[in-house]
Amino acid sequence: MNRSLITEEDLVILTSFSGETKMIKGVVRALKIKNVMNAAITKFGSDFLVEHNRLCSLF
Repeated sequence: MNRSLITEEDLVILTSFSGETKMIKGVVRALKIKNVMNAAITKFGSDFLVEHNRLCSLF
């Protein structure tokens, strides 16, 4: 992901089965710092990705 191209006007959609990988956590934190909206697609349940996104789709 090229974070320098992403702005507050963008929506980033993240997918992860576990929602707990080191890479996903780093991306979510970086997006939060830049105030970028992000949505998650992850497994049903509570994980880092679900807890740190306003929009989630669970499967």
